Amino acid sequence: MRRIICILICLVFFHPLFSFAEILPATIQIENSFLWGSDDDLPHWLTANSWGTTEDTDIQDVIDISFAQLFTINDIISFIYGFDVATNVSESSSISIEELYYQFNLYGFSVYAGKKRQTLGDVYEPLSTGSMVVSEHASPIPRISAGFFDYVPVPFTRNILEVKGLISHGWFQGDRYTDGILLHEKAFYGKVNLPFGISPYVGLVHEAMWGGSNDIGEDGGITWENFWRIFFADEGGDDAPTNEQLNRLGNHLGIWDFGIYGEIAGLDLHAYYQHFFEDRSGLKFFQNGIDGLWGLSIEHLPFPYVDTFLYEYVQTTDQSGDVHNIGDEILGGFDRYYDNWFYQNGWTHLNSVIGNSFFSTIGSDEDLKIANNRMKIHHVGIHGSIAALLEYTALCSFARYYPAYVLDADNNLVSLYDREEYLIHTYFELERKSLFNYGYLSGRIGLGYDFGSLKDSFGLLISAEWNF
Repeated sequence: MRRIICILICLVFFHPLFSFAEILPATIQIENSFLWGSDDDLPHWLTANSWGTTEDTDIQDVIDISFAQLFTINDIISFIYGFDVATNVSESSSISIEELYYQFNLYGFSVYAGKKRQTLGDVYEPLSTGSMVVSEHASPIPRISAGFFDYVPVPFTRNILEVKGLISHGWFQGDRYTDGILLHEKAFYGKVNLPFGISPYVGLVHEAMWGGSNDIGEDGGITWENFWRIFFADEGGDDAPTNEQLNRLGNHLGIWDFGIYGEIAGLDLHAYYQHFFEDRSGLKFFQNGIDGLWGLSIEHLPFPYVDTFLYEYVQTTDQSGDVHNIGDEILGGFDRYYDNWFYQNGWTHLNSVIGNSFFSTIGSDEDLKIANNRMKIHHVGIHGSIAALLEYTALCSFARYYPAYVLDADNNLVSLYDREEYLIHTYFELERKSLFNYGYLSGRIGLGYDFGSLKDSFGLLISAEWNF
């Protein structure tokens, strides 16, 4: 992270092209959010998809300050840098840098270095449970990323074919069971723009944790040779931990991302399916059944008070079966989504799950564990307007949790839950634009209530946001 900060300082203050650039007005946003809960375990939708700025405590006040400045050289070259600082005032008050980045844009190609809030996987984010790989749930991982972040036309196809993609190298932060972990990330998408406003797409996202070492002497090994093993998801070399030699080096996960956009009768529709996989064996289509995220969003509905509707279904129960191998025969099951034997904190960053928000954790820092990874979620989200400047959001999720695949000290299959459990997560929010007739000021008030066989909790959110 220190290397990236030094690079950013040099780029922002000493870049020679800035003398020729048009400096556009900076955007500044300040948000103050007060959260209260009936117990330390706040209702899900009060804290989900908040970029890791909230904590598991019953009373907290989150102050988030962000700044972004855009420079344009001409119509095809631009630069942008920004930062975001969040303070959480609670029993264990903290301050954190949530964003600090510098980005260069040329045509549709972009390169950035630093911490930047960016998701992977196409979903309707305002109402979604979150992408299966990189959502809005955790604090961003510092990285250097390059690619076409948005769709660009393929030459000579008359805008019928479009592509996007990226490759990233990153560094995990925080106190972890395994220190010094690196991130390898790449994605590629293709979209076809058909007549009548129909645009199907398909994408592949690959995430990998690699390198790092722990207190008992195990070392993932950071070498160019291992980088290419990670790139192609190959087995580890002779110097890798034994399990990494038998299986794939590092921790690999990702999605096949299928979807279709449509404009029909004034409606904007998006149907999608993120087929999740863990390790290379999961790349085989449907080895793990239909596990993943299914969704449908409909915008611009012609109904009074209802503008947008979303339905999502999350299933992670198959996991390619409960057996990984029989002797030397690798069957590829026992995938234990977001979990890993070497990277024992799993697919998390700074104590929050990086992917879908319904994967929960227990513990913190070095002792953090994935608490549940076998579930079925039915989720509905609705957004609309009650009056000209008064909007609402309503969310309701029915979650059923199943016994998780976990091995005890004697390698016997056990479960984090003795039986199936269920929870219903509800949330209702009102947002007032131009609060007190100030165009730059808005306010939100939200109520969350979770109930079921695991817990009952009630929570309140009061938030004010200034935009300059």
